[in-house]
Amino acid sequence: MKKVKTILIAILIIGFVCFAILKVNQFIEIDKCLDNGNKWNYSANKCECENK
Repeated sequence: MKKVKTILIAILIIGFVCFAILKVNQFIEIDKCLDNGNKWNYSANKCECENK
């Protein structure tokens, strides 16, 4: 029973870490886009370049 609990906790931790990595990567991508003076299209989930 203790082994099952350990495995379940490990799976939950791995799932949380994967979720956090995805969110951090998205934040960094949006931040880079905005830092370059572009606009982030949230519905298309991509950076839109401003023609200057």
